[in-house]
Parts: sequence; structure tokens; C-alpha cells
Amino acid sequence: MSILVDPPGVSERSGATLAPPLSTLAFRRIAAQHVSVDGRCDACGFRVSERAPLCPDAAIALHELSRRDGKWARRVQLFDRDTIDLLRIAGAHHQDRVGRCARCGFVFTTDCELCPTLRAVRRELEVRGVVPIVGAERGKGLCAGKARSWEMDGRTAAQWRRAITSCEACPLLAQCRSDADSAIKHGDGPRRMVLAGNAYDNHGNVIDRDRLELYASLTTVSHPRSRAAA
Repeated sequence: MSILVDPPGVSERSGATLAPPLSTLAFRRIAAQHVSVDGRCDACGFRVSERAPLCPDAAIALHELSRRDGKWARRVQLFDRDTIDLLRIAGAHHQDRVGRCARCGFVFTTDCELCPTLRAVRRELEVRGVVPIVGAERGKGLCAGKARSWEMDGRTAAQWRRAITSCEACPLLAQCRSDADSAIKHGDGPRRMVLAGNAYDNHGNVIDRDRLELYASLTTVSHPRSRAAA
């Protein structure tokens, strides 16, 4: 009898749709114990196949861990957390010996080598310039999901340059430039942001790349003075 598939007092209902009220740590233990070895689950003996690569207990435990981890990711605003905290989270979500995330149980594939939490954390670390910006997903630009990296407010000239360099390596650069030109013609061009390899000021004018540091100093020097005057 399985505590997950046949929870006490719930014999008529399927464990696949109803997980028992166990702690997250208990679900992690179950996911770690129910590992397939030579075509069978090492804990319960379930024979795995292409259609059923996980035993029922492992499937339910991983589904519940994924659900709980997803709720955490939606609830927590990563940009409010310290960089050290984000690095700790990233370190915990690593691949274990059987191809799962050691923290949330996500099953890795050749097409997906990062669990959802690590993807979200990495995006935030890329925005902060802690780690390099990685290649874009198919059909998407390097800025996809990382819009703050291309904003100019609250960021330094060095970070603007990093965004410009990323644009120049983006596979969608030509398309992005065409879209930007079209937006400018219709009076809806970019303001205070990096787009298509160019940095734009408050009026939508392209800032000379050699003058980014000067522009940064001119546009930030007024803030402390205004506070002092008040």
C-alpha cells in the first residue's frame, strides 16, 4: 500500500489528483527514494516505461513539489531579494544524480536543463549583471523576460553598454531595428531605454555610445541637489 497512491481513508479517490497533507520535506524524501534503476523503481518496484517514466509515488510527489514551488515563485518578488539570497537559491536548485532538481524535483530533459525557479532566479541575476546574459530561446530575443536589463532608469552606463552589446549579439537584431524604425516614424519611439543596439534619451534621440558616461552623469547629478534644496 502506498501512502500517496492509497492514502488512508481516501480509497475511492485517485492519488494522482489528491496529494495527502505531507510536508514539503516529506515529499522531497519520497521523490529522492523513488528512483528508477534498471527499469524499476528502487523503492516500490514499479516498472517504468516511455509512457510512464515515473512510478505513481514519484509522479505525485514531484507534481506537488512543482505546484508548491510555483506558488512560491508567484508570491515572491525576486527583485526584492538580496543577490546573496538569489545565489543561495540558485545553488540549491541543481541537478542531482538521477537528472532531477535536488530542491524542487523538476525532471530535466535535453531541451530543458533549468528548473522554473532557477530560470527565474537566473533572469534576475542577469538583470543585475551578476551572471552573463545567456542565449535566447528559439524565436525570442535576448531581452525576452529581462526587460529591466534594457531600461535606463536606475542603471549605470556600464549596464547600458552591456545591454547594447547583448543587442548586437541577438539573432533578432534586424527585426528589432525595423520595428524600432517603424515605431519612431509613427511618433511612438523608445524613451530612456536601450533598443536594437541603441540607447535613447528622454526625447527619443539616440545617445552617442562614446558619451554614455557623460549622459549618465548629467541626468543623475540633479537628484541629490533637489533633495538637498528641499
